[in-house]
Amino acid sequence: MKTRLTSLILLLFISNCLAGTWVPMQVDMKGTHEAHSGTSAEEKHHRWLEIKVSGTGIKENAQLRLEWTFFADDLSADSIIKQADGTELIDLLPGKSGSVKTKEVIFDYTRQHSERIRGGRRPVFKKIDATGHRYHGWVVRAFIGNEKVGEASSSREVAQHLADATR
Repeated sequence: MKTRLTSLILLLFISNCLAGTWVPMQVDMKGTHEAHSGTSAEEKHHRWLEIKVSGTGIKENAQLRLEWTFFADDLSADSIIKQADGTELIDLLPGKSGSVKTKEVIFDYTRQHSERIRGGRRPVFKKIDATGHRYHGWVVRAFIGNEKVGEASSSREVAQHLADATR
């Protein structure tokens, strides 16, 4: 009796997992960096995502909607904010793959630093706090119609932040 019940629960679990459509995704974050130079503490980071999706989990042609979001650390407010988001569309065929590149997003900030306010034998420095928006993470969600069929993120914390923000 116990074996039959375990088998039945396992069969129901497997059938529920296979009933939905899931689209495998591979997301690579790319970017360039303009470092601070000389006496300047300003930095600029250019980031974008290259997303590859596979149609192995779908049974018929579908238009895949990819919703992506970049998050930043607001250094003045000490919080995480949405820096940029967008939507990309891919016509996906069963068993085939597709790829897309998102637009470039710029993260511009000034690092914490000090400035000399008095010179001489005993110079005096003043601390300048960091300001601007520094890169924090990204989330990509895939939809066919209104059904979510895939999700990827740079970390669980960022994915949870998006989930909390959309409630």
